[in-house]
Amino acid sequence: MHLPFCAGGGGLSPAATGGSGSDSPRKGKAPDCLHHCAPARLLCPRLQATRTASARPASAPRLQRRRSAPAVRAAAAAEPAAAPAGGPGGLSVREERLPGCAMRLHVTVPAEQCRAAYAKLMSDLRKGTTVDGFRKGRAPDTALIAHVGGMSRVVNSVLADMLEPAVAQAMRPYEGVAVPESEHIEQNAEQLEAAFSLDSGMSFSIRFDAVPPLTWKTPYSQLEVTVESAGDKAGDVQAAEEKLLSLRKGQAQLRVVADRGLERGDLAIVDFSASRADTGEELLGAERRSMRLDTDDADRTFLPGIVDILLGMRAGEERVAPLVFPTDEAFQPKTLRGVEAQVKVKMTELFNYDLPELTDEWANSLLPGGGIEGVRQRLVENAAAEREAMMRERVADAFTAAVGRAVEVEIPESLLNELGTQQYSVELNRLLSQGVMDFQAVQQLATPELAAQFVRSRREELLELQRSLLGFDAIADAEGLQPTETEIEAEFKTAAQDFVQQRSEFDAEKLREQVVETLRANKVMDWLTKNCKVNVVPATQP
Repeated sequence: MHLPFCAGGGGLSPAATGGSGSDSPRKGKAPDCLHHCAPARLLCPRLQATRTASARPASAPRLQRRRSAPAVRAAAAAEPAAAPAGGPGGLSVREERLPGCAMRLHVTVPAEQCRAAYAKLMSDLRKGTTVDGFRKGRAPDTALIAHVGGMSRVVNSVLADMLEPAVAQAMRPYEGVAVPESEHIEQNAEQLEAAFSLDSGMSFSIRFDAVPPLTWKTPYSQLEVTVESAGDKAGDVQAAEEKLLSLRKGQAQLRVVADRGLERGDLAIVDFSASRADTGEELLGAERRSMRLDTDDADRTFLPGIVDILLGMRAGEERVAPLVFPTDEAFQPKTLRGVEAQVKVKMTELFNYDLPELTDEWANSLLPGGGIEGVRQRLVENAAAEREAMMRERVADAFTAAVGRAVEVEIPESLLNELGTQQYSVELNRLLSQGVMDFQAVQQLATPELAAQFVRSRREELLELQRSLLGFDAIADAEGLQPTETEIEAEFKTAAQDFVQQRSEFDAEKLREQVVETLRANKVMDWLTKNCKVNVVPATQP
């Protein structure tokens, strides 16, 4: 069962002052997720479609975006290495450890580097700028500075050129220790400008989160999970009959029902919304307009219990009713399991089906030469394959949770926020790909404020998930679970082709990193499935 909703100024350049230089636009960033990848579905969001206009639907996300994934994995249990006393590249770097996983680097840039950066900028300006009263290339510094708007703008441009390489140099000893993209300069633009000096150099500080050390409360090789069965062969036969009925309905004539209320087997057109019973809070993405509900399978494909609410309703009638969402592990999203809700439904139209007769002739139109029995056999085979895929997903979910419970690790806020932002992006894309919302509606929800609200509301779930991610990385390292170049290249070509077909730009390097992440996670899941115990129990009834 799956509920289909859930909840400063720029620097100067020769071009800016009349020269010939220009700033090239940056290549479009690759999205965090590109396509679905089994069996580690829940651990690999980055190869699922999370673009807000993706062609492929995404499932729950499971990997944080990383600029240098191998470095992060290598540092999972490492202590930060102290920077050399003199600092890289002539910098002076002093380390300060902060509470939690945070660290601060106090960086001093020597005066000679400040003067060199200043001289280079003035040389570039002199070559690309014409100042009245002076031959090109011969204007003194004072005239150039006045021409471009004063010393403040010059210093701003020097800082723009100087700080990025200085930060990279200071952070180099911490590759594999710092959480990628968590580093930031603590001073604002005005403070940096005030600190800059051609005579004494300048000082600033960098703050970042360190990858936390990880320990196992339970050895990962001793993990044991219990999952509910996804069915049996008898269930495959029943699913095949339901699919056969659905195929007949696809070719049926619809007839308007005006003289009675809804009965099972009818097709209803409804407007739908849902809110929490305790707070009245509207559920994110729950509202539907003119939604088609086939009452033979709406409890399974949309929302368990919805048909009982609709029974007896006539066209034009509205009804508000309580509904408790199921608690079994097959119900998604997980956060709504067991939630007491109020659903509001308006029946706008009601139809019944005039089904085609179930004959070999009709069956041959679906599977030439197969007849009724041939079609049934094919549908049973498809149902068995779907059941096996569902079991793989349930096992993946169970091991994800088990690894998270077995891991002892402190989670930096930067990792948590990054993962939450990805979760929110995937959720919006799912609403778009399922047709729940159009592109404009999704764009209106894609704001930093709503993403932050999402992270706050899912904090505990995200913490559990991030522990699982770090645990999976540790298993991959310990067991040497690395994809081969052949596997990487094959998956990369498939993922890149998706972008080409959608005419979307992508960063090939980041895409390749994401491919490696997903393939590693798949290998970890395969290892856990083969080496740890999996108990299968009968499914609970909805």
